[in-house]
Amino acid sequence: MTRNDWWICTVSGFGLALAYPPWNVYPLTGAALVPLFSGLRVGHPGKNARLGFFTGLIFYVALLYWLGHVTIVGTVLLAAVLAGILALVAVLIGECKRFRMCIPIAALIWAGVEYLRSLGPFSFAWGYLGHGLYPAREMIQLAYWAGVPGLSFILAGFNASLAAVWEHFHHVWRPASPSSLPRDHLIYDGTVLLLFTGILAGDWFYGKSVMLQQQATAESSMPCRIAVIQGNYEQNRKITASIEETLADYLDWSRQALAESPDLIVWPESTITYPINFWPEGVADIQKFVDQSNVEILTGAVGGYFDSRGSLTYLNQAILFTPGKLVDCTGSEVDLSGLPSYSKMHLVPFGEWVPWGEHWPFSMIETLIEEAGAGIFKRGSRQTLFITRGGARFAVAVCFESTLAWMWRQAKNQGADFIITITNDAWYKRSAGLEQHFVQSVFRAVENRIPVVRAANTGISGFIGPTGEIQRLLPPHQAGYLVHELRIARK
Repeated sequence: MTRNDWWICTVSGFGLALAYPPWNVYPLTGAALVPLFSGLRVGHPGKNARLGFFTGLIFYVALLYWLGHVTIVGTVLLAAVLAGILALVAVLIGECKRFRMCIPIAALIWAGVEYLRSLGPFSFAWGYLGHGLYPAREMIQLAYWAGVPGLSFILAGFNASLAAVWEHFHHVWRPASPSSLPRDHLIYDGTVLLLFTGILAGDWFYGKSVMLQQQATAESSMPCRIAVIQGNYEQNRKITASIEETLADYLDWSRQALAESPDLIVWPESTITYPINFWPEGVADIQKFVDQSNVEILTGAVGGYFDSRGSLTYLNQAILFTPGKLVDCTGSEVDLSGLPSYSKMHLVPFGEWVPWGEHWPFSMIETLIEEAGAGIFKRGSRQTLFITRGGARFAVAVCFESTLAWMWRQAKNQGADFIITITNDAWYKRSAGLEQHFVQSVFRAVENRIPVVRAANTGISGFIGPTGEIQRLLPPHQAGYLVHELRIARK
């Protein structure tokens, strides 16, 4: 690696990172990759891999530093894996420069790899190039048709064409000597640059028209008043506080929210950290509150059951309490099968489940997770379509499920009017991780043209409209509640 190579990695790596929260310099999504793309050479896979890897390592460490609050070793390993993927992308793009159509091929490679990263149990759909457009709401509306990888395709194509035109003046974009670079190559690459520039401009005008149309639709939609409660429990307190104290706090905030007449109150992920079905007193208190207040409560809670071997198995659940539901709380275990519930289907690898966890040395990782105050959970088997007493239909995404575009589209296709995402981001303290996680919900709203309700333990809680507009927010690290009237559009 030469000094120039290190400059390429540093400028592209930090340039990409600056496009995301907390900096949000989104225009860099259109230029940060130019140094990297310019440095790639045909027939030099080793050099290209090194450029891609170290660019990725700088980018992902700068982007995901906040995961170090949970595990420093895990953060470095994750950044290294993602950097390895970028190294492969760099090799493929370097070799595709052999072809006249190298620019759209490079963009397709970039977007395709991003899409593949969203699949499977180890998916990590974070830090996509398209995510950097989050502050430019007009620019992200195309995600409804193409998803975030579609936005990434446009941005990668713009970067690649800009690099191609630039490199014509430095004679390294194609394997030719300066004197033999054909003039028509410059004309072709310049035309492609103008094409991608036109696509970006068209994307802005399209987004503007969608937002204006959505405003007109909202005026004739069905109202549903929802309250979100943000308890603001730091992770240490969340682990050490008694379940009685936690429940009392959330019931108190919910009682205050009743002044604004919500139809539904939402508590965040794992508000009840003890298996709720083995806590009849807590279930009775919640049911008593909803009966007396005539309001529904959706709470995140830990559920549990004994498997065939007699071992207690945990579930990361969302449970809907409705006035008038008869729940027998007289025994040591409460039968909650009569209440609508959802068990998290996509668990965080090495955070909520460990592959081959029953075998050594992976069993040691399970022990470390449990000692850190987290838990090992059983994966849910199906999505749940909740229906409120007023007829509003919604699905629930728990924590990192907000990154799964396919899951949200499935919920929308099943008839959900809006999505509720519940999370506990206290693990990441006062870092950019909170806003980066929130960004995911903004894109899911746009992709499905559907409102999103977000209830987070430490933030960011609030309401997002169908075009990604931030309707109301409760700032991070502030205990309280927020009530907002969703406008549900039914066809």
